[in-house]
Amino acid sequence: MVEKYHSGEFFKDTNDGKEKYIDQCYRCEGLTIHVKTHAGIRQEYYQVGNKELQQKVFKCVHHGGYDENGSVKSQAQCHHDWITVATSKALSAEAQKKYQSMVQSRNYMVEQMFGTDEIDIQYHCFGATHYWCWKCGLYRKLNPQRENLLPMHGVKNA
Repeated sequence: MVEKYHSGEFFKDTNDGKEKYIDQCYRCEGLTIHVKTHAGIRQEYYQVGNKELQQKVFKCVHHGGYDENGSVKSQAQCHHDWITVATSKALSAEAQKKYQSMVQSRNYMVEQMFGTDEIDIQYHCFGATHYWCWKCGLYRKLNPQRENLLPMHGVKNA
C-alpha cells in the first residue's frame, strides 16, 4: 500500500468524533483511513484478508485481475463479510427537517445541469456509512436509505 496524504474531503465520524478521509488502493483493494489529529494527519490501514485495523503500512499485493465484465475477480465471486469502517450517519429530527426543506425547494433545472438528484440530498442530510468487505476489498459508501443495496455476493452497483 502506498502511503500518501490525500487532500480529499474529510468527514466527521459520528462513532468516534474524529475527522476522517477514506482512500482505497486499486492495486490491492486495501483502505487507508486518514485521521486528523492535533499533530497532523495519521494513517491507519485495512488489508484484504484481515478485518483488524492496522497502524503500519503493509506490502501492497495486486488483487489478481479482472473478469470478463471488468470487475475484480475476487470481488465478483465473493460472499461478502462487511465491516463498518466509519460513518457520518445522522438520523436526527434536525437532519430530517433539513432534508424536507431541501426536497421542497429543489430546482430540477439546476440538478440536471450538475447531474445531481434526491440521492445527493440524502447523502448531504443523512450522511453515509462506509462499508468494506475484508475478504475481497469491495468498498461501498451508502446513505441510510440505500443500505439495503449492499450486495451479499458479487459486485452489484449500489
